[in-house]
Amino acid sequence: MDCNAVQQDHEFMTLFWRQAQLQPVAFWARYFIHPNPMTHYRRWINRRGLDAIIGKVVDDRYRFCGRAGGEKTTSRQRAAVDYALDMCRVDLEMNHGIVAAATLDPETRDNIITQ
Repeated sequence: MDCNAVQQDHEFMTLFWRQAQLQPVAFWARYFIHPNPMTHYRRWINRRGLDAIIGKVVDDRYRFCGRAGGEKTTSRQRAAVDYALDMCRVDLEMNHGIVAAATLDPETRDNIITQ
């Protein structure tokens, strides 16, 4: 993800900042339910937005993982998610005999996003 939040606004950083602003400040406040239902609604909306952005990144990385003509990355630029997606694709092909599709199955995709 190309995120240059210092010079320009980025959707992910804006949603992350909004989500952080809604978190309780006091130590004991986190154990009590917030009385304003709009706070819960805003947290839910922000969480959905963050999950959608992360989902797009995961889909793009899965689509280009394991390809020679894919993204030009060095081993230092690869993240743990890239290696996990490569192993998921290899596991599907080797152990289950399934040729990996262009998209992940919904359960695996949701698990990666929540991590």
